[in-house]
Amino acid sequence: MTNRVKLGDQVLVAFPSINKNDTIEENRRQIRATFRVSRCLVKRVLRVSPEHFDLITSRYLEDEPSLWQKVGGSELLPGDDQALRALAQKLGVTGELDHRAICSNPVLLAFYRARCLVNVTALEAPNRPLQFVNTEGHSYARYVGELLEDWQAENQVQEVI
Repeated sequence: MTNRVKLGDQVLVAFPSINKNDTIEENRRQIRATFRVSRCLVKRVLRVSPEHFDLITSRYLEDEPSLWQKVGGSELLPGDDQALRALAQKLGVTGELDHRAICSNPVLLAFYRARCLVNVTALEAPNRPLQFVNTEGHSYARYVGELLEDWQAENQVQEVI
């Protein structure tokens, strides 16, 4: 099951509501308990051996700057970015449309959250569950999720609302 994702793919990922889990087992347990779904943009793909995958997923919280390269955060696609600016203008928001301006306006924040893509690194190995990591600028696997369709199939979930 390798080469399932490629750079630039947009995927739906189930992230646990409680994050910063050190192992894949902890993370999967938390996803089963309660999760949120995010639209993600694959910015990097790590294809590794099953042995290397097992090592990485047994210590998500270790600092690994060269492994994770601080891929994370979120962004809007160009068309959505223009729509956000138009909405801000319509709402009378002036000045630079930065993180602070978006977060301080509930309408802009709702728009951003509905349309943003979370930047992730895909971690892939033969016969292992595909993992998606958002470091949020850190050098460890801060948020780790699984492809929503895989998670639904494995856990026999029909629909996610």
